[in-house]
Amino acid sequence: MGWNLTSNGASEIYNEFGSFDILPSDTQSIIVAQVIARGSSNLNSITKLRELSDHVQSIYDNNFQSVLSSGNNSSSVPNEFSLHQNYPNPFNPSTTIEYDLPTSGEVVIIIYDVTGREVRRIDAGNKPAGNHKLELNADGLSSGTYLCKAVFSSNSMSTVKSMRLMLIR
Repeated sequence: MGWNLTSNGASEIYNEFGSFDILPSDTQSIIVAQVIARGSSNLNSITKLRELSDHVQSIYDNNFQSVLSSGNNSSSVPNEFSLHQNYPNPFNPSTTIEYDLPTSGEVVIIIYDVTGREVRRIDAGNKPAGNHKLELNADGLSSGTYLCKAVFSSNSMSTVKSMRLMLIR
């Protein structure tokens, strides 16, 4: 979820939050980053902000995420295979795809354009039960709506989930 706050047309703030659940008497670590970027035009400023936001996200992923998740004992194995909406969406040039696995198994992510043509295939390999995420880089793809199909196969099941992605160049 996100929103824009505009003040006299001179400044803009964009907030974006991924989903999270807080159970009664549970604790949650929340990391906040304020990212400021200025480009040569309004449109270029948005591009610069997205690039800088991706960089800040990678710093978090590489330095803080494992520290925070190791202290969280409330995580459990999901009951079913699920595919979460990508974030950010719309995106440029990359987006994060998150999915939950109830058991270990093979995961393949396939991206189709609006004509049904396969444009990307990510063989994520054999993954253990739990929450997983991967980054989809859309280099070489044009603006538009795409279908993301996640295929999960284990000894006990084979399941397919899908969602729409929007790439804006």
